[in-house]
Amino acid sequence: MQLQRLLPVFLSEADEHLQALEEGVLQLERQGPNPELVAGLFRSAHTLKGSAGALGFQRMAELAHALEEVLEALRAGRGGDGLADLLLECVDTLRALRQEVSDGGERTDVQALVERLRAWKEGGAEDGLPVDVRVRLREDCPMRAARALALLRVLREHAEVEQVAPPEEAIAQGQLELEFTARVRAREPEALQELLAGPEVESVRVMPAGEARDERWLDLGPQARGKLPDDPELTRRASLRTVRVDVERLDRLMNLVGELVVDRIRFQQIAERLRRLDGANGLAQELAEAAGHLGRVASDLQAQVLKARMLPIEHLFSRFPRYVRDLAQRAGKRVEVVVEGQDTELDRSVIEQIGGPLMHLVRNAVDHGIEPPEERQRLGKPTAGRLRLAAVQEEEGILVVVEDDGRGIDTDRVREKAVGLGLLTAEAAARLSEEEAVELIFHPGLSTASQVTDVSGRGVGMDAVRAGVQALGGSVEVETQRGRGTRFTLRLPLTLAIVRALLVSCGGERYAIPLAGVQEIVEVPADRVHRLGSYRATVLRGNALPVVSVHEALGLPAPENPGRLLCVVTGGRRRVGLWVDRVLGEGEIVVKPLGSYLGQVDGVSGATILGDGRVALILDPSALVRLALREEELAHVG
Repeated sequence: MQLQRLLPVFLSEADEHLQALEEGVLQLERQGPNPELVAGLFRSAHTLKGSAGALGFQRMAELAHALEEVLEALRAGRGGDGLADLLLECVDTLRALRQEVSDGGERTDVQALVERLRAWKEGGAEDGLPVDVRVRLREDCPMRAARALALLRVLREHAEVEQVAPPEEAIAQGQLELEFTARVRAREPEALQELLAGPEVESVRVMPAGEARDERWLDLGPQARGKLPDDPELTRRASLRTVRVDVERLDRLMNLVGELVVDRIRFQQIAERLRRLDGANGLAQELAEAAGHLGRVASDLQAQVLKARMLPIEHLFSRFPRYVRDLAQRAGKRVEVVVEGQDTELDRSVIEQIGGPLMHLVRNAVDHGIEPPEERQRLGKPTAGRLRLAAVQEEEGILVVVEDDGRGIDTDRVREKAVGLGLLTAEAAARLSEEEAVELIFHPGLSTASQVTDVSGRGVGMDAVRAGVQALGGSVEVETQRGRGTRFTLRLPLTLAIVRALLVSCGGERYAIPLAGVQEIVEVPADRVHRLGSYRATVLRGNALPVVSVHEALGLPAPENPGRLLCVVTGGRRRVGLWVDRVLGEGEIVVKPLGSYLGQVDGVSGATILGDGRVALILDPSALVRLALREEELAHVG
């Protein structure tokens, strides 16, 4: 029972430590070992070892201990060249063990990897490891200088003494308080404590080389090994300020907040109806005041629950440096990953769903975009390509950027592929602008790769990217320069649970359109909307605007008065006008999925409950834009 209670906490903490280990090893590979970095890696391995051992996960504890020993040797000054691959393999194996703990199975054998880690550690034992030895004498020690010199002679018998502070000459002249420090190289540093212990010695500390320089003295006894004690009071206070909450509870809480938002709107509508009744003004005013207070409380509660669901996008970005490293090695390329804005926060549900599209973009950048080192050198570029991941908050959403400095998108090749697949005629392809040609990469089955690899080239990536982002109510934009690189910009909502929407009426039914995709509302006379082949269009401020009839798209009866009220919405870089009957207003809506019974409906992304209890479908502007563009493309082909 105790294990069942502690297991979720252990798994969550293990994920954090493993992520810290992976990021640290990648930094170690790029920058080389430094004391602060190696100390952080050591702490993560040590904590993971202790937690796994306490709960009885012995294989994980054994592997973490072997990793800890290697990091201890690295911290003590052992060279780290070529170590990154071994350490990353260790992190991968620990992840597999963590998953087995979660699943309740035991499959992974760690013994061979443990032996390899130990062999690496022992490989540097012949020359000895550099360590600092700090000796503190007792206050009542007679002839301190003579005793210190005697201890230095003992050190020289078992280790190579490189330097002493204060210098031996100063010690011989009596310039010694209570302690001295010696930098030595020893094959068995752990044994030095026991060799130097004695009745006149208060404490002996053996520390990684360089650590003693900035350390203040703490009397931790003769067995101290350089670990600062935890302050139990500080630990207790910190633990009282934070609690771990299961994400399912947050989801249920968000659903309840959504219901509260619906009831707030309903109370406001009831108060408005009462105000119109004769003799009920006093009651209506009282209800309106109560509804207003309920609205303020609901808004504050909604904001706090949303904050609790927010996670920094670092949780998503942190997986890519390792992924890019492995892809680049397989492709024979060198790629530097630059991450910016990792503190930008997003709803957990958005982060979970955007991982797949980002993976496609990163994979394409490494495989298609960034050139091999010899080609980059020939072009006058740095041999290492640059892949930039960035996030920045903008109004009520965020922008996520994936940018590379590779060869860019060959739009001539894109046109050729589109014609070959029968998407366009050669004449229509030639008429496309550069921006319109780039948009063709999102068509299913279109790929400019010269050959299919296990990474990409099948033409199933970019359409999945756009579909995934648009399913979140976002959009994808592309900018590219031949020979300079490509930038993908993803516009995403902060949350999917509660959004502001425009309410419209079509064919006697009410619909909601997320405001994030609405640019403007215009009224266009019927005689200014023309049918061009299989699609409609109008001219708005000198530019052609495709028009989608919501009535036809959803199979609704045509209106008796065929006026043209257009909601201009965006999808990617393109705009279309949605033909609706009336605009009813705007407000917050609670997004609900359609459910498995209805399944997927073209042009509809979900449903919501209005303040009067009626259900309204939520239109998907991006899907309707795709519908208009598909009809336009068919007209070009015809």
